Amino acid sequence: NIRTQAVGLALEDSMWRKYALGAQYNVKDPVTDQPAERNRYRTVPADAYPGTGALDDLRARGAIFLVCDFALGHLAGRLATAAGSAEDEVHRELRASFIPGAIAVPSGIFGMARAQNAGAAMVKM
Repeated sequence: NIRTQAVGLALEDSMWRKYALGAQYNVKDPVTDQPAERNRYRTVPADAYPGTGALDDLRARGAIFLVCDFALGHLAGRLATAAGSAEDEVHRELRASFIPGAIAVPSGIFGMARAQNAGAAMVKM
């Protein structure tokens, strides 16, 4: 369940480049020490600390990602203002650019509750 300030984790690299999400989320590229231009949470470098997870690894093990559309709308509003674009257009673009295995739910809180009712465990990270 990806919600609040983490919704950028559900987005493809193209959105990270287009909307400078590395700067938005203060995520640095470890090689250049500049704001990341790709979603660094999708894969983990080979020399990463043991046990470090990645979204693509979780998806390969059967995980699906619920993305809070309410929070995504707030992100779309901030990005649209900065880009001089229409908020609804940016929101649609972001929703169309989810990583594989990600689906929008109207509310992350309710999505999490429904997943728990269906037997999913909550892991707070």
